[in-house]
Amino acid sequence: MPKTIIAIIIVIVLAGLGYWVYQSTIVPEEINTEGSKICVGNEDRVVFGETGDCNCGCYNKDDLPSSTSGECFCQAPDSCECLAGMCEGVFKENQQIEAKNGEKFFVTLEANPTTGYGWQVDFDPVYIELLVKNYVPSSSELIGSGGEEIFEFLAKELGGTAITFSYLRPWEEESIKEEIYEITID
Repeated sequence: MPKTIIAIIIVIVLAGLGYWVYQSTIVPEEINTEGSKICVGNEDRVVFGETGDCNCGCYNKDDLPSSTSGECFCQAPDSCECLAGMCEGVFKENQQIEAKNGEKFFVTLEANPTTGYGWQVDFDPVYIELLVKNYVPSSSELIGSGGEEIFEFLAKELGGTAITFSYLRPWEEESIKEEIYEITID
């Protein structure tokens, strides 16, 4: 009787081991790759979602996630590149501006106020002063085509500071885009 039980246990173990080896060596016919980050070239990739969305990031343009639902932090990249077959996010570094004390300098940013969005600016008034903020529509006659917001600043004090531009709707707290300019005044 004990030899029969041992033989049954050995058969079960060998069958389980054989099944495990079989499963680990076969390639499934179809893999669920919803939200695939696989790409062949730069034309395959796209930024999906916005900062703060779940699933935001770089994906194959033909295989995006089904939603950005949920509350989680995600920093959406500025653009995507196809690197070694995977879509990878590219984050811009801060812009650098050198200005002379007492002189004016300008920052121009793409904008589209027909969407309700506009650039809000934050800076240290000890170093710089915002003189003028203007919107210039694009030359296109298409309704809602956007344009540029042009900011004119005056450098007031020697040293270094930063200007933070946040692209948001006035009634919302979260910006969808942020641009930071590091200013050196000499």
